[in-house]
Amino acid sequence: MQKFIKLLSEIFSPIIPILLVGGLLCAICNLVHFSKFKEIEQMLKLISQIPFKCLPVFIAFSATKAFGGNAYLGAFLALIMINPEISIKYKMDYQATVLPIIIMSYILVFIEKKLKKIVNKNVGDILAPILALVITAYLTLTFAGKVLLYLGNGLSVVVLFIYNKLGFIGSGILGFVYAPIVITGLHHALLPIETNLLKVNGNFITPIAAISNIAQAGSVFAVYFLEKDKKEKNVQALAGVSALLGITEPAMFGVNLKYKRAFYSSLVGSMLACIFLGLYKARAISVGITGIFVFLIMPLDKIVIFFISAIIAFGISFVSTYYFLRGTL
Repeated sequence: MQKFIKLLSEIFSPIIPILLVGGLLCAICNLVHFSKFKEIEQMLKLISQIPFKCLPVFIAFSATKAFGGNAYLGAFLALIMINPEISIKYKMDYQATVLPIIIMSYILVFIEKKLKKIVNKNVGDILAPILALVITAYLTLTFAGKVLLYLGNGLSVVVLFIYNKLGFIGSGILGFVYAPIVITGLHHALLPIETNLLKVNGNFITPIAAISNIAQAGSVFAVYFLEKDKKEKNVQALAGVSALLGITEPAMFGVNLKYKRAFYSSLVGSMLACIFLGLYKARAISVGITGIFVFLIMPLDKIVIFFISAIIAFGISFVSTYYFLRGTL
C-alpha cells in the first residue's frame, strides 16, 4: 500500500499545478453562476473542465515516464481512450478516470519492454512502440472498457443498496468510501443516479460528495499549519481552498495521500459527518454544484443540517490529522 501511495504521489506531483488551476476556475465558475454574467460563466466552465477531461493524458504521460517508458506514447494511448468517437463506438468514458489510465500505462510499458527484447534490435526501436500501442489500445477498447462499464454499473447498484437498506449507517459508509471512489474515477458513473434520484425523494449523493470534499479540505489545512516549507504551504493552501469548493484531486493526490494518516483522518471525518447527514435524511434538490456551495441546492429546512455536517467533517479531519502528524513535518 505504501509503495502504491508513493507511486501515486510520483505520478501526480507534476500534474498538481494544472489541477489547482482547473479547480480554482471551477470555484470561480460556481460563484459567477449566481450572477448575471452568463457568457463569462459559460466561458469559464468550458476552460475549467479541460484539465479534468484531459486528465487521462496528463496521468498517462506522467505514469508512463514513472514506469520507465516513452511518456509521449502514453499520452498517445490516453488520447485514444478519451477520443469522443471511440467512446461512443465502444460505449465507455475514460475522461477524468485515474486507475484505469495508470494500469493501461503500466501494461503499455511492460509490452514495449518485452517486445524490444524479442524483436531484432535494428527494427525494435521502431516496431516495438507501434506494436505495444496497438496491442494496449486493443486491450483497452475491448476488455478494459467492458470491465470499467461493469464496475460503474455495479457501483451504482451497490450505492443505492447501501443507502436504502442501511439508512444513516449506509450514509456513513458512503461518506467513508467516496474519496477512494474518486481516486478510481468511478464516481462519474453515479451522475445518472443523481439525476434519477431527483424524481423520487431527492439526491443523497451530492451532499455526501460535498461532505467528503470538505473533510479532505480539513486534513489539508491541518497539514498546512504543520508544514514548514513555504513552497509546500502555498500548494497546500490552494489545494485546501479547491477541496472546499468541490475539486479534491489536488488535495488528495498532492497532499493527503502523501501523508497517509491525513487521508485516513479525512475518511473518518467524512464518515461521521455523513452519519449525521443521514440521520436527518438531508438530500439535495438539484445537481451540478459541489463543495461548500451545495447548501444552495439543499431544501431550506436541511441547510443547517448540511452546515453542521460540514463542520463535523472539517473539524474531525483537521483535529485528527493535526494530532497524528504533529512533529513529523
